[in-house]
Amino acid sequence: MLTTFNDAHSRLLQPGAIVIPRAAGVEAFLIESPDVDSQVRVGDEVDGFDLSDLNAFSPADYMQYELSRTSYRPLTNKFVPLVLDLRNQTRSIKSRSRVRASRSGVAVAVAWWFVLELDEQTQISMSPEQGQGSYPHWKQAVQYLGRPLEIRTGQMLDVTVEHDMQTIYFTAQVETPGEQ
Repeated sequence: MLTTFNDAHSRLLQPGAIVIPRAAGVEAFLIESPDVDSQVRVGDEVDGFDLSDLNAFSPADYMQYELSRTSYRPLTNKFVPLVLDLRNQTRSIKSRSRVRASRSGVAVAVAWWFVLELDEQTQISMSPEQGQGSYPHWKQAVQYLGRPLEIRTGQMLDVTVEHDMQTIYFTAQVETPGEQ
């Protein structure tokens, strides 16, 4: 989608043209979810066999989920790791967010969704908090962490998001004391 916006900026739009949507933000939180975890990881032992090495092949990309129909528990408050100003050409970006754990648990993924800013007054959010109805197209996305991350209430987490013009990638780790 961003390459299309960039092409429009370079070939079609006049300076000062109105662009709709004018911005796309990403909201996210880390989640604990046995449902999500079971979709990408095998148990450490199955019928007496150690299958834990298979977890190295868990998907690195995100998957779409309708979180209102999935059992999950947010372990952090919602945060905004990425905002793209679509009124200007966009390029690849990498940013870091420091996020405080709001409860203890085992984080298995970063759940995220888009918030489109159409103009100064109008936004469209794909947040799971927007209701229990079915989403016609865009759902939320879940980026697996690769391995479960045990966190405690109040711990600071280092969450990195990278957008390469095609895909959004997240990583998360617990900050070590003295690190910022």
